Amino acid sequence: MSKIVKTQREASTGRFVQTNLGKAKASKFALVEGMSLNSNSRNLISRLERRGLKGDALRKEIMSSFATKQG
Repeated sequence: MSKIVKTQREASTGRFVQTNLGKAKASKFALVEGMSLNSNSRNLISRLERRGLKGDALRKEIMSSFATKQG
C-alpha cells in the first residue's frame, strides 16, 4: 500500500505553506537529537498546558521559568 503525501502550496506564489509542528513531531525530532525531558520539565509543561497556554504564550512561560535569577 503506497503512502499518499500531499504538499500544500500557495496558489498565488507557488511557495510551500508552512504549518506548525505538533507535539508528536517535535518529540520525534528531540529523540533523534538525543534530547529528552526530565520529570521537572515534563511536569512544568503539563501544568502550563492545563492552564490553557499554547504557542508563544507557552514558550514565554517556559523560558521565564528556566531563566536564571540575578540579584
